[in-house]
Amino acid sequence: CFICRKKEKNFIRYGKFLVKCKLPVHYFCLLSSVYIPQNGKRDKDGIFRFELQDILDSIKQKFGEKKCYICRRKSAAVKCYVCDNHYHYICGFTNNCLTEFFDEFKSYCSLHVPPPLSSDSSTIIDKYYEFFRKKCWICHEWMLAYNPVTCIEASCCKLGWFHRNCLLKYAFYDGQNMKCPLCFEKSFVDFVLKRGIYIPHRDPIHELYGNYYEDIHKTKCLVKDCKRTDRRTMIGCNVCGNEFGHLHCLGVAGANAKEYLCSKCRDQSFVNLIVPKR
Repeated sequence: CFICRKKEKNFIRYGKFLVKCKLPVHYFCLLSSVYIPQNGKRDKDGIFRFELQDILDSIKQKFGEKKCYICRRKSAAVKCYVCDNHYHYICGFTNNCLTEFFDEFKSYCSLHVPPPLSSDSSTIIDKYYEFFRKKCWICHEWMLAYNPVTCIEASCCKLGWFHRNCLLKYAFYDGQNMKCPLCFEKSFVDFVLKRGIYIPHRDPIHELYGNYYEDIHKTKCLVKDCKRTDRRTMIGCNVCGNEFGHLHCLGVAGANAKEYLCSKCRDQSFVNLIVPKR
């Protein structure tokens, strides 16, 4: 990346790795930098309205010599909103720093991360062993030790907790359709934006495929060897309605019809929130 000088690529954690006119950058490095102005009027101008010349001038004149307080290397474009600490976005992500993905895109070093706006979050530290036994409601793995950056509560309903990485993946799949995974409250979005979760400005990823729902309205069972012509006892995926077929052909018992998942949804951990447990 021409901004942070790091090679790591993870589009969910660090944003898309964009290259224009042989100038490679992490998208989140652009968003979190306080030194690079966004002067373009259209998305096609520069890199998402960040003019290439502005990027080059900012590196040369403003933050090229700034050292990251974590790795001690130069070209640290992110500055803490409270103090004068500078850091690379990737260094900050792996060391409990926080960037808010809304409004002014304020960033905070690990020493000045604001506490979550939740009444239960302040008391959870006093209940360390109780929190240690909690599970993430997306991946169903243990939350382990409490961390105000990597552990995010369902602020709207306070029904559970999530790992930051799990919410990043969840937001990537859902896009602008994102809601609380537990109570489906839309206000949850405003909270997670303040806790470092980036939500893409697009439709849910499964709706971007032109033929994703193509076979929902087909009257024929998708199983190749099926010779039945009736539509009785036919079901679709419990999440997206895809891969329509007869219960017998799909090898699904009648009692398990509500738990049937298509091949595309079966590997996505967040569908565990929707599919009822036995």
